[in-house]
Amino acid sequence: MVVLTGAMQPAKFKSSDAEFNIGCAVVAVQSLPPGIYIMMNGRVVKPERVRKNRERNLFEDA
Repeated sequence: MVVLTGAMQPAKFKSSDAEFNIGCAVVAVQSLPPGIYIMMNGRVVKPERVRKNRERNLFEDA
């Protein structure tokens, strides 16, 4: 099981979603079937189905 996560801004920034994404990734590792996933913005997706939208400053379905 692999769950990759990150944040749009570093964890030291007040408005960062880093800590939330790490917590969600820990839950995903414990509850999803084996595979590779990306955890961003409170959502778990397969890597081939996500892209970073720099204009809207979020990760979205590809």
